[in-house]
Order: sequence, then structure tokens, then C-alpha cells
Amino acid sequence: MPDPSRARRLAILGSLYLAQGIVYGFGGLILVPSLAAAGVALEAQAGILALASVPWVLKLLWAPLLDRFGVLGSGRARWFAAMAMLAMAVVLAVLAGRESLVAEPVTLAWLWLLLNAALSLQDVSTDALVLDLVPPGERGVTNGVLLGGHHLGAEGIGGLALGLFVASRGLLAALWVQSAIMLALAGLPLLLPRREESATPASPRLADVLAHLVTSPRALAVAEAEGGTGRRHEAAGPSWARTASRTSLQVRIDSRLPTRSTGSMRAPASWQREVATARVEESGANGQAG
Repeated sequence: MPDPSRARRLAILGSLYLAQGIVYGFGGLILVPSLAAAGVALEAQAGILALASVPWVLKLLWAPLLDRFGVLGSGRARWFAAMAMLAMAVVLAVLAGRESLVAEPVTLAWLWLLLNAALSLQDVSTDALVLDLVPPGERGVTNGVLLGGHHLGAEGIGGLALGLFVASRGLLAALWVQSAIMLALAGLPLLLPRREESATPASPRLADVLAHLVTSPRALAVAEAEGGTGRRHEAAGPSWARTASRTSLQVRIDSRLPTRSTGSMRAPASWQREVATARVEESGANGQAG
């Protein structure tokens, strides 16, 4: 028997990506072509799209905010998603209230930038909710639902349905419809359950994660191997260069050997040839360095 809580979770998360798709599809398939048809300069159209992309390039900056106030298990990511949806509804309403978007491309560009800033926060919050609430074994299905919702919103609603609406009622009326949709969907994240904080490990700081990645033994070994490979072709070098070269050789040999298993295993002939070649190169490099 299907789990009703699982179905509700999928429906709510899918609706959040549906909202993203509506704005994305309307902007790319309806808004920009409408501006072009009205004679808006190509530079203005490009500027609108360029400004709209800035929040997506910098959406990593939302991470400290969520790490500080919306950590996993706290349930506060639901509020971030809901507030982002409300902000999207407000910006769309402001756009719909303008007399003519075609005559105000600069105003349109800045408002579209604010809309995408709120949209990027909603996207980050939704992904945080997925990590918070969806078990690892169900994330594949959930990802399919999210992408399906995004495409349904972009092509089905934002492109086709709202395109027909624009043809009959105009661009501003379609913006009012979008604002109403975002307002209707804004409360859905709050219907998601809250996971107990006691079951949630402490969220690491971004700086600690980056420091661990850079200073991990594997990262240092790769750095030494790359440095040794480059220095091996020099005519001469100090002792530390030869040490790095030997480290590079060992890494290359280890990467070609089969993994440990029960019983003995003989490396295939191709691996043996590559290891022998690497050793010959190492001998030549040491001879030149000496």
C-alpha cells in the first residue's frame, strides 16, 4: 500500500520545482520573445537575461544563511522556501502593475533580477528540504519528480498555457496569473513534516569542509604526483624534485595495480607493461637529475 506521507512529500517538493519552471519558461519562451516582437533593443533583452543569471551564479552565498538559520532537522528551511515564494509573488505583482514593460526595459531588468534572487533562494531551500526529509534510497525517484515538475512548469504552463493567455489577454495579465500561482503555492512547504533535531548530526561549516578537501591525504598525494610529473622532464633538479618524482611513480603504479582481494591475483599484461614503462621513465629522470 502506498505511503500517503511519501506521496504528499513528493507532491509538495514537485510543486516547488513546478513554480521554478513556470517562471523560467515564461521568461525564456514568452517574455523575451514578446519584448523582441515589440521592438525592444537586443542589448536590453541581453541585459535582462544577464542580470537574471547573476543570482544563480552566486546562489552559493545563500548557503551560510541556511547553515546558520535553516540547518538540517530544524524545519526552518520550510520557512525559507515559503518566504521566497511570497517574495516571488510580490515581485510578479509589481511587474504586473506596471503600465508597460516594453517601455521600461531597465525597470523590468531590475525587477526580474529580484525575482530570480528569490527564485534561487527557493531552489536552495527546496534542495535543503530534499536532503532533510528524503531517505537516500528514495532520492532517485524524488529527483525524477522534481525534474518532471520543472519541465511541466517550463514547457507546459510557463510556455504553452501562459503563452495562450498572453495571446488573448496580454503580458501583464499573465504576470498576475503567475503571482496568484506563487501565492497559492507559498504555504505548501509549511505542510512538510519536521525531522527531529536529535536525529540530525551537526552541520559542518563551509570553511571547514573546504579546508578538509584541500588538506586531505588524497588531495596532497594528487598535488605531489602532479608536481612530480611536471618536474620529471627537467634536465636537473634538487633532491625534493626526485622525491616528488618517485611519489608520482608510486601513485601511477598503485593506480594500475588490481585492488586487494582474497587469494593471489596476477596483474594483466597491459598493467605490467605500463608499470615497466613508468619505471624506465623514472630511471631516465633520475639519471638526468644526477
